[in-house]
Amino acid sequence: MRAGLWIVAVVGYVIQTKTISHIYTDSTNKHLDALYLVFSHFLAWTLVGPLTQLFCRLKYGTTGRHGLWHRAFWAAPPRTPDLERSISGSCCSKWQLKRFLRIVVLASLLGISLYTFFVALGLSPALDVAIIHNLSMFEIVSLLLVVAGVASRRCLLRNFALMLVILLGILVVSYTKDTCDMLSGKVSINPKTGELDDPFLFDRLKGALICGLGSLTVGPASVMWHNWTATAPIESEDLTAPNLNARETSYILNYEISSVGAVALLIFGPLILLSSKESSINQVAIFKSAWILISIFAGHIPMILALVHLSERVSPQFTTTCFVGSIVFVALAEWIAESGQTIITRWEVIGYLTLSIAGLILAYQYWSSSFKK
Repeated sequence: MRAGLWIVAVVGYVIQTKTISHIYTDSTNKHLDALYLVFSHFLAWTLVGPLTQLFCRLKYGTTGRHGLWHRAFWAAPPRTPDLERSISGSCCSKWQLKRFLRIVVLASLLGISLYTFFVALGLSPALDVAIIHNLSMFEIVSLLLVVAGVASRRCLLRNFALMLVILLGILVVSYTKDTCDMLSGKVSINPKTGELDDPFLFDRLKGALICGLGSLTVGPASVMWHNWTATAPIESEDLTAPNLNARETSYILNYEISSVGAVALLIFGPLILLSSKESSINQVAIFKSAWILISIFAGHIPMILALVHLSERVSPQFTTTCFVGSIVFVALAEWIAESGQTIITRWEVIGYLTLSIAGLILAYQYWSSSFKK
């Protein structure tokens, strides 16, 4: 089951990346299109909770479901044995306001990451974006999970060495990619200056910068999600919330995904209205609605669900290996889709092999540590 979630997360990322990259082929207003794409993807988040409710009612009935959706949206404040069972209305209101503000912070951080990712896909090739996007998320999430005490610090030096090997593999891949593009005819050498002649060089640099910086928000969002979710362990004993089983935990997590999506719509909705007034509305999102649906329901939503439930079932550090796997799988998708136009050098293969082997070893370390707790 856990390996299946890992595969779903990686394949979902590949489908999302390739589909959005295809949508941008005829786009002229990438800023407005990125806002529409972010809004449509977060709109799908709001469907996760109701669809989960429908599925549970059809399969399990209403037994054990009462109050779980309410806890996902408005979790009750923790109660300790030495406190009175009755909590004043003002205390509950403050706790619910605090929880709402937490959801706003999560929605804002995740929205920034998703928006910069979509903007970068409109400026750079899918593989270039996938490398910088996943590399940034892998580094920042791995770092903050350990610093915040969410992840175990066991075998920290060995894991750090494996991460350096992964970075070395990515460096080799990135360095040799220009050579592969030149051999494939995608770029050429200026005979007068002897430099690479790439008309899209500055767009690639801008896309890498935007995506790399925007992806850093995923790190604090991951730590906050682990600490703020309604299923997170509470230091004080909650007398009103008994221990949840795996099915109930999944149920609550799905509703929390919907709550974050609903708040994100409130944030990006006004931005779309303001942007559409200042510029003409691009119809690319409408004409390519089929591709957007594929990106959402075959790529993005399965990826989000897999990442959330994988981090709940195994160590949160294990989820970071999905970022490493996404780089390799996007490269494989590129080679398959452009088999007749792609030339692969020996060093690029060595780089991907180094990246893959080190990622597998690191995943095994995280997998083993999650069952030793």
